[in-house]
Amino acid sequence: MADPLAPLIDRLHGEGRLRVWSLVITVFGDAIEPRGGEVHLARLQALLGRLGIEPGALRTALSRLAADGWVKRARQGRNALYRLSTRGQREFGPAAARIYAPPRIRPVGRWLLMMGEALPEGGLPWGTGPGGVPMRLFAADEAPRLPAGAFVIAGEIMRPGSGEGIGPEPGSVEMREALRLRQDMAALEGEIGRLDPLATTAARILLVHRFRRIVLRGPEWPDELLSPNSPLRGLRRDVAGLYHRLVPASEHWLDSEAPGRFPPLPSPGPSITARFGGTVAARQGKSASSDERRGD
Repeated sequence: MADPLAPLIDRLHGEGRLRVWSLVITVFGDAIEPRGGEVHLARLQALLGRLGIEPGALRTALSRLAADGWVKRARQGRNALYRLSTRGQREFGPAAARIYAPPRIRPVGRWLLMMGEALPEGGLPWGTGPGGVPMRLFAADEAPRLPAGAFVIAGEIMRPGSGEGIGPEPGSVEMREALRLRQDMAALEGEIGRLDPLATTAARILLVHRFRRIVLRGPEWPDELLSPNSPLRGLRRDVAGLYHRLVPASEHWLDSEAPGRFPPLPSPGPSITARFGGTVAARQGKSASSDERRGD
């Protein structure tokens, strides 16, 4: 029987030299931190091995992460255990907030264009105004407190007559990654029922890893500014829906043990079900995505 994950794994390894250390960070952030933060090397080898990563490549990646101060290693008898260092945990917090933010359900009706020298983070960089003053665009209902001295224009954005929208260039890294993620998601849609718990955990890691490479690269473009056929349009809500479909079986594998190799991980906190705004938001996003495909 063909491996349901084969198309995803082939794409992952077919993109040039794989940065295994980056994939390891995804595993820690997504699966290990919510369960106490510490994991046996053997469990990492089982999970990364399911993604075609050789044990030697994993050990090299862990050595690099330890040397760079991202992970710490401890011994428990003959077993090696790893956890994120203080630095790794400090970096993980802000990244997780961006990765697992809830999808926007309501369309943006009103926008704020801020101009000033000390603008708040978030929104979209919008070039410069008179005299080279930086500008940022915010959805009005998500805008931070207006900074002192900032000049603000409020209003609506009218879509150009061509309907092409704006956003990253077609050949940009964000667009290439979004297209690959869409391919992975399409391949998974009909295969989830065939995946055993380990394969489901591997699929979840691949989903988050690709999404992480998009959302941590730059600002997130609201759907209203993107063309209708942009792979970035509705991406967060579609990732949220698929993620929560993968969670039950993947958490079952993280609960499991392999006698003589690794024990079960501690039970997770509530952060797992709250990711992407929780399962209710994920279902709403999935429903909206289905409506778009039907042309409603």
